[in-house]
Amino acid sequence: MEWLNDNAQAISAVASICTLFVWVFYAQLLYNGYVRQRRPRVIINRGRGIGVDAICLISNMSSEAIYIQHLVAVLHTHKRSYSLDVVEYQQRG
Repeated sequence: MEWLNDNAQAISAVASICTLFVWVFYAQLLYNGYVRQRRPRVIINRGRGIGVDAICLISNMSSEAIYIQHLVAVLHTHKRSYSLDVVEYQQRG
């Protein structure tokens, strides 16, 4: 008991530093969860149809709104690659 009384300040300092590390670790976990939740997620899939005339579906999977400014689709085949500005594309009836 006497040893604890003699070293109470040192023990208190070590306990405070350990508590600080626990709180920093907990804050890091909360921050990482917040950043992961706010990160934009976009899924681009082929919709109805197969081939070049298929519809491109863009889905926003994040909690915040996204605004697509430009989208270029590239199709690689054995003969060559085709690219198309999808934003300006108008599908033929």
